[in-house]
Amino acid sequence: YRRSVVNTWQRKFPRHKLAGNDQPVNLGQAIMTPAGAKAEMIAHYEKLVSAGLFQDLAAYKDTILVEIDANQPGRLNIFDRPKPIGQLRQTAMRAAFRL
Repeated sequence: YRRSVVNTWQRKFPRHKLAGNDQPVNLGQAIMTPAGAKAEMIAHYEKLVSAGLFQDLAAYKDTILVEIDANQPGRLNIFDRPKPIGQLRQTAMRAAFRL
């Protein structure tokens, strides 16, 4: 999961500038905002849900947090809780015959 996110970000957003959500952004500028990063993370998670790797998109949307680091203004902190789909390892059944 982490590698797919890093590869996507490095491919789609090379050399982008980082601005706050309240900063007006002109079209054509390579500027990333926390709101734009959150939307991009949700879109990436949707692709992983469709591929059958993760689940519970609604909970992911509610729990993801994207903010600019207070100590390093060039750093974007993303806190998320992905929920992977587990492997079916055991099936249990109880059969009761009634007379």
